[in-house]
Amino acid sequence: MSTQLNAIQSTHSRHYFIDWLRVIAFATLIFYHIGMLYSQNLGFHFKSNYTSEHVEYFMLLFSPWRMLLIWFISGVALRFMLDKVSGYKLCALFVLKRSIFILLPPAGGAMVNCAFSALCRNASTRRYRYDVLAVLFSVFRYQ
Repeated sequence: MSTQLNAIQSTHSRHYFIDWLRVIAFATLIFYHIGMLYSQNLGFHFKSNYTSEHVEYFMLLFSPWRMLLIWFISGVALRFMLDKVSGYKLCALFVLKRSIFILLPPAGGAMVNCAFSALCRNASTRRYRYDVLAVLFSVFRYQ
């Protein structure tokens, strides 16, 4: 009886090390994008007046593996979640739920972020067009 209970607990236990690896990976990604403001030669939409060459060394260190690490950790977490699903119908329902859960927020965020970014870029280059819907449609027309 205790071996069955241990087997059930082991299949439904949470792997906290994956959560902490994900936190560390996203923290480095956030600091990477903050560093883009202060680098001299790396392109970004906005630049600070206080740029430094030394920031680029750290950014070049993190650049090759920052997104690879996030995708790897997400794949490992997805593999552990798929271990809890059995059967083709449940697997298909799981993929559908996860697709909606993962793809819907970035699609809405991209629409808002692209419009806001284009609005800020137009304001910084003195091409004042403050109509957000017009900017949004012009961004998606040229991409």
